[in-house]
Amino acid sequence: DIEGAGFGPGIAGEEMKTYDKATIGELVAWFRARLDRLPESLDLMGCMHITHLRATVERYIDLVEKHHDAPVYGGQVLHLFRIREKLEEQGL
Repeated sequence: DIEGAGFGPGIAGEEMKTYDKATIGELVAWFRARLDRLPESLDLMGCMHITHLRATVERYIDLVEKHHDAPVYGGQVLHLFRIREKLEEQGL
């Protein structure tokens, strides 16, 4: 769940400014273990359609591993958490 992933109470979708290595490591490990099983595309949050999901996830992983401590990349981390949540809902 998003709150358990480090998103505290407040406005829905509020993101942390930075993420620690342990949080990023767990998130990245989850995706790497499933890269070959990702669907081709994904509808996210009712307003976002991600085509080429695997390529998107791979690019996000590269960014967040290198820049997890830079607040400017918090949005990509948040997207990874939301993508994971949606995939878990779908049974992945």
